[in-house]
Amino acid sequence: MCSVPKYIVFEDQLLQLFKRCAISGEDVLEKDLVKKGSALKITTLCKNSHSKEWVSQPNGKRAAARNLLLSGAILFTGNRFSRVSEMASTVNLAFPSEPDYFNWQKAPISSYKCMLAARKSFSPR
Repeated sequence: MCSVPKYIVFEDQLLQLFKRCAISGEDVLEKDLVKKGSALKITTLCKNSHSKEWVSQPNGKRAAARNLLLSGAILFTGNRFSRVSEMASTVNLAFPSEPDYFNWQKAPISSYKCMLAARKSFSPR
């Protein structure tokens, strides 16, 4: 999970990929977007009644992967949620809520093992 590259994508650019049905190539008539922190789920329906669901990140037992990684990264780098959240808000970046952040921090430490390995080589400036 930690070694897979992650990207910040503009929503309008992403939605261009959902204009046509992935099965039939027909126009998509309906798009439903569900957002939770940095996670996005898009469900489409075309005029041939084909339905397709896409998720922006894998889901773990407790949360979407990036939401969990963001919570762990804030904790392990010694940052405060309010500072990182303010930065995200400044650029309109989808970001977990404060209650979710504290809830996800309760995840078993094994959920953060890739960050623990990276933390050994991290030195704050």
